[in-house]
Amino acid sequence: MRRAIESQRPLTFFLSLSGADFAVNETLVAIDIPPPPSLPAPRELLPPYVLSSTQLGRIVAHFAAAAPSGFVSCDEAAAFVVRAVAAYGDRYAPAEWGGTAAPRVRAMFAGFDFAKTGWMFSMNF
Repeated sequence: MRRAIESQRPLTFFLSLSGADFAVNETLVAIDIPPPPSLPAPRELLPPYVLSSTQLGRIVAHFAAAAPSGFVSCDEAAAFVVRAVAAYGDRYAPAEWGGTAAPRVRAMFAGFDFAKTGWMFSMNF
């Protein structure tokens, strides 16, 4: 309060004189308090080859629609992701997952094939 008065800035709260004392009423606002600055939209800073949470959500939604039982062939999953990257860019997966990365994408999905049957349960994501 003292700094505001000494620098001749407007006081935020109502100030009244009560005898020889000043009283600050913080329930009454003397000037409009500006809203806090808006925060920038959160962004994931990911290294190459790493899925964002948005991309993972899109893949899971696609698998849930394509295979309601939750079981997806590892080969089909890898083929979908590689085709999706070719068709939609990085909407479904990092751009590095397209084209020549198909064997690596297949190997990544095979990591979810715990029974080594060639099928994975897509709800494990």
